[in-house]
Amino acid sequence: MTRAIQNMEIHDRELIILYYYQELSMKEVAQVIGKSENVTIQRMNRARKRLKKILMEVGYGT
Repeated sequence: MTRAIQNMEIHDRELIILYYYQELSMKEVAQVIGKSENVTIQRMNRARKRLKKILMEVGYGT
């Protein structure tokens, strides 16, 4: 999992780390990155999809 996250673009990685590892709320993540909460939620959804794709490519979860 860590390797997959390291392979993500920095803006996606930042969202994943702040939310899942630092356990910030979506509102707090939005404040840290300087975006609205709605934009942050959209970006998080895209980041999750990209992470899922990376994990599937390396055989995780198949």
